[in-house]
Amino acid sequence: MIITILVPFLGSASASNPNLPLFSQDESNFSFGPKASFHFNKLYLNQNFTSSFEPGFEGGIFFRFGSKWYLQPELLYSFRQTNFEVLLDEVNTNIAAQNHYVILPIIIGYKIVKGENSNIRLLFGPKFAYRLATNKPEFNDILKPFEYGCEAGVGLDVSIVTLDISYNFYFSQSNTDELAQNILHQSMFNASLGIKF
Repeated sequence: MIITILVPFLGSASASNPNLPLFSQDESNFSFGPKASFHFNKLYLNQNFTSSFEPGFEGGIFFRFGSKWYLQPELLYSFRQTNFEVLLDEVNTNIAAQNHYVILPIIIGYKIVKGENSNIRLLFGPKFAYRLATNKPEFNDILKPFEYGCEAGVGLDVSIVTLDISYNFYFSQSNTDELAQNILHQSMFNASLGIKF
């Protein structure tokens, strides 16, 4: 009952004095900025074909459209490392690869908590990746360059700083006869930091 009585009062007080920090003010429906992230990724097919978790990083730019619900396309460069063993031409081969990708995420987000100068967000959306280069030609023999997947996580905005913690899941098609009928999975845990303008 106390809350029921106070809500109209607080609402009228905020309307009469917009400087009172009772509710968040309307924010811009568009922002953009740079972002960078650190991740651990792992390649997996089955118990006989799996890599260890290896560190990597991403960097690029994002664009955010909307307020409570928002759409956030991004354009990122990604550096990933993988270390695994696979049977190539009947020879057990260790591959420690350093790979370079261009990534296109299309994130949909929802702000579950909105403060005056901060918010907490849920985020989810598809991601598309294309491998530009690798230091191991054998890696191109194993995996096709195009990958697709999704990202899910939570985010926090404080002033112009934006922080995301997410899990990424990619699918890759193999080029080898031994693995040609299988889809390889790539798991990634990601933490990113950005600045929005």
